[in-house]
Parts: sequence; structure tokens; C-alpha cells
Amino acid sequence: MNSKIKKFFDTDIDKVYILLGDYCNMKCKYCFHNNDVMPYIDEKINEDIFPFIETIASRQKSPLNVRFFGGEPLIYFDKMKYIIEKLAHVPNIFFTTITNGKSITQEIVDFFNKYNVMVSVSWDGHKASKEFRGFDCFDTNKNLLLQLKKVEVLATFVNFLKIDDFLSDLENINNEYFNIHGEIIGFTWAPIDDVGSQKEYLSKAMFDDLYKKSEEVCNRVKDAIRKKHKTPFDLVMIYALYSDLCTIESRDFGTSAERLIAEGSDNPKIYSIDLNGDFYQFHRYPKSSSKSKKLGNIYMHYYAYMQSYLSQNKFAEQCARVGCYNCDINHFCKGPGPHVCEESEKKCCRIRYALYKPIVNLIEWLQHGGIDLHDL
Repeated sequence: MNSKIKKFFDTDIDKVYILLGDYCNMKCKYCFHNNDVMPYIDEKINEDIFPFIETIASRQKSPLNVRFFGGEPLIYFDKMKYIIEKLAHVPNIFFTTITNGKSITQEIVDFFNKYNVMVSVSWDGHKASKEFRGFDCFDTNKNLLLQLKKVEVLATFVNFLKIDDFLSDLENINNEYFNIHGEIIGFTWAPIDDVGSQKEYLSKAMFDDLYKKSEEVCNRVKDAIRKKHKTPFDLVMIYALYSDLCTIESRDFGTSAERLIAEGSDNPKIYSIDLNGDFYQFHRYPKSSSKSKKLGNIYMHYYAYMQSYLSQNKFAEQCARVGCYNCDINHFCKGPGPHVCEESEKKCCRIRYALYKPIVNLIEWLQHGGIDLHDL
């Protein structure tokens, strides 16, 4: 088949978010839902979600990421456990979850290790976690978290200017983990969006400081890449770059008009479904939020789903409004997203540019064989 025509039939789904419930056992200052009251609702699982997910996985070559989301997913561990056990026999599926680490138990650790669940632990370092989250999971539950065979840290960097503190804390945790498993705890990071407590420290004067700090981190990655004999933490720094690169799809490298800029379930290759089998536009909005938009359910025809998706999707308008399509960091940023209100878009763009531009420069450095062009 002609390769150009084949693209039309490329419908692999990257990820299925399973929305377990809205309730969370923490109230982080920077959370989108810090002021919302999210009740615990014990929903029944619609058994039809299992053949639905299995069918998706069976019709594509790339492995399907079934990712659990909340609220706090571990509060709903009984649901998660049931779902994983029902789908574990499917060969083309792997499981991931995000967690704040507060509710982890030995039973959960043993179960995750048995089924090779990748656990993304939200953590910002010891001091920042206590300040902005009110809880430090790698203090209280470190012994349990270090038993996990597949674990990474998802850092929000609520105060990116203090990332050195985070990296120092992460290096110490990594040294302990490496001594146990001979592996590393990688980290990925979520960009600042100027919500919640982030407003307390952001100002015009800090955009340059954010850029310089991001540049410092990228230079640490450069140093790690250059080393012949890498330490475990050198590998952690390279992992962070790799995790960013994994967010870029080959189709992103077309012309400006061809690029697909999308995030979360505003990407048609990512599904967000609840336990009832209902589709939602964006996994970050809890069902009880007024901003949550239901797109349909697993029983509808795919084209009906896409029609519903396109009718509610305002993301293209947002990208056009803030100039995403001609921005040189859009491969990483992928646009502000629906969780960023219109009055905050410009500030969000400035923050993202300060953080991502040094990463783009780092990629260009790699493309030129790891040579600093200004030294030639």
C-alpha cells in the first residue's frame, strides 16, 4: 500500500485513561481542583469496557498503555486490581498509574510488581512536597516505594527555580534504589501553568530566571551524555530528556500546517473513559467538574465519537489564538490545553517557552553530533 495512503488507516490508540473516580486524599496548593469538593462515589464497573479495550489492543501493532487516573488512583485500588486482573491476559497491553504515594501499602506494591505496573509518583522533592502538598511520600512511605520494580517520579516543579533542591533529593533516593535493584528511578515533569500557588512567585522578572535555570538543567544532561563512565544519576538526567522526546510523534515533523498539536484527551489517539464506559474530553477534569465534557460511550460508532469530539474541541482555536502552529517549541509544549483559561494563556506561553527552549537547543546540539556550534 502507498505509504501516503497508509497514513489514512493509521489509527493506533496511544493510551486509554481509565478514570477511577474524583476523590483525592490530598489538597495540593497547585492542583487544578484545589478548591473543589470531590466526593467518593463507589461506581460499579461496566464489564463491557474489557472487550472494548481488548479490541483496541488487538487491532494495532503498538502496545496500548492502559493508564489509571483519579482523583487519587490508589484510593480505588480494588477497582484497579480487578481491571488489571481482567486484562492481564491481553498480550498487547501494559499498565501504568499515577499516584501521590500516600495510600500505598505492601499489598499494592506486591500487586504492582507482579503485573509490571509502571508507577508514576508525583513528588517535588522533600521540602517542596511538604510546602505545597502537605505530605512527603518519599519520607513517610520511602521503604514501600523503593520496593517497586517499575517506578518513576513525576515532578510538577511548582517552583522550578529551586529545581536544584529536587535533583539533589532525587539523586539521594536514586542511590538507595540503585543499590537495591541495580536500576534507576527516572523522572518526567509537568510544565508550570500558572495556577494555584504558582501565582505566588511568578513575575515578569522571573521568566529570564526560568530560562537560565532550564538551561542549567540541560547543561547537566549534556555533561551526562558526554561522560564515558556514567553514574546512575547521569542516566536519570538522560531519562528525563528521553521522556520528553517520547512525547513527540513522527507526524509532528511536518510543515507548520500539518502538525498535530494536542494534549491529553484533546488528542483523538487518547481515550479517557470512566468505569461506566463513558468517554470524556479531557482526563484532568473530574466528572463532577462543570468543565468536564462527556463525548459519548463505548457503544457508539467511531465516526459518531469523532463527530462529538470535533464539535466540542476548542483546542485548535486556542492554538491559533496564541500562535502555537508557528512556535518553535510546539513539539514539546503542544499548546496550553483546555485547563488554561484564556486570560492566562499568554503568561503560560511565556513560561513554557522559558522552560522548553533550552530543551529544543539541546536537541539541536544532539542533531549536530553533540558539538557546540559556537565553538567551531
